Amino acid sequence: MQFKKATKIALQLFAVTVFTKLIGFIREVAFGARFGTSIKADAFPLALQLPNILFASVFAAFSTSFIPFYTEIREKKGGDEGVRFTNSVINTLLLASSVVAILGFIFSKQLILLQVHASKSEQIFYASRLLKITIFMILFTSSANILQGFLQANGNFIKPVLSSIPFNLAIFVAIFLSYFGYFKKIDIYIVAVGFVFGYFLSLVYQLYNAKKYGFKFYPVVGLKDRNIINMIKFSFPVFISSSMAQVYTFIDRYLLTGTSSGAVAAVAYAGKLNDMVVGVFLFIYLGFSIFNTFKPSSKG
Repeated sequence: MQFKKATKIALQLFAVTVFTKLIGFIREVAFGARFGTSIKADAFPLALQLPNILFASVFAAFSTSFIPFYTEIREKKGGDEGVRFTNSVINTLLLASSVVAILGFIFSKQLILLQVHASKSEQIFYASRLLKITIFMILFTSSANILQGFLQANGNFIKPVLSSIPFNLAIFVAIFLSYFGYFKKIDIYIVAVGFVFGYFLSLVYQLYNAKKYGFKFYPVVGLKDRNIINMIKFSFPVFISSSMAQVYTFIDRYLLTGTSSGAVAAVAYAGKLNDMVVGVFLFIYLGFSIFNTFKPSSKG
């Protein structure tokens, strides 16, 4: 019975992951068809680097460390206390990310200058303006990552993966709009808004699914909660190990900004293609691992 359940989950995860990876790849193709390897296309990855790469690792680390703490609290103190802890973590991260977003908006140019090497002034101009928009996505990714951990801790692994569908749809709409009328004049900026709105839709989708497991949002901040303090401490090793690949990406883009126009965009496109292929084969490997772990013994 356990074997059948594990196999079913593995197959579902594989199918959903391949599907969402393909949608993400098509999104990149659409973006590339619209902006190619222009200055704007170069500036966009730089504007996403701080909120989407650096903070993605931070929030992913919190999501990973959240699960054991939430599970322990739920088992010892009940589901209501587990929901309270979840709200406390979400609101604490929301408060911290709001401060960071405001500072990022104010000092966007300075933050971009830290990420570039002998870059062109036009590239810096676009990247700093785009960062004023994209920095606000961390308000939604912080909460979405915790809700993803909440769903996984309650045994739902499919819904968190499917949350990328509304995210990608918002970006497709933004790219489509960038071809027409007034939106054509603000083409790259409307796509940045699409990214932020996509993360908002992803969060709404996570909230909808979390309610099925008893989650209710209410304002409570746990700055002095010992469980949250311990969870943050526990997150640091996870963050360090998970962020190394992002550090390499940061260094690559830093060096590329001193080369020819379009180099950052071209490498970003290649990276997305690589992520899709690696992601698909990784889930194939995980599927076989689960299969071998739970398959019935031939000895009966």
